[in-house]
Amino acid sequence: AAELARDGLVVPSPTGASEGTADPTRGRDAEALAEGFDLARTEGAGFYDEDLACTVPGQVRARITTLQLALGPRQRWADGGSAPVPAQVDAALASATDLWRHLSTDGPHRGAPEWRALSANDTALLRMRLEAAIVGTQAMRFGASTLAGRG
Repeated sequence: AAELARDGLVVPSPTGASEGTADPTRGRDAEALAEGFDLARTEGAGFYDEDLACTVPGQVRARITTLQLALGPRQRWADGGSAPVPAQVDAALASATDLWRHLSTDGPHRGAPEWRALSANDTALLRMRLEAAIVGTQAMRFGASTLAGRG
């Protein structure tokens, strides 16, 4: 179990080892699980792996990447090239905003292991990263539509 925790593949249960039990190994086991899970968090393993689409950090990273791709390279605009396609930017914003709402609220999704693995600090950090990308994209989209209006 400790090895699975180090790999970020299990979520420690808040009701794991109870204090005051007659079995002294339960406390050590719980401590080993917590240490393993902290290591997984630090190393971005398992539930914390940004390269896995099924993890919340992976979903956040994918939404940020989609926003960046929808906007295209900034230099293109500076050189008088084509502006991003508004429908693509809007779709990317809608998807990112939906995930931001999940990060900002409690609900049935919080019972899934990939969500239970996140601490309040993890969730706040992911929410802030996604929010910064959303706000930046909105600003860029506004700037592009303003430039397009000037023709």
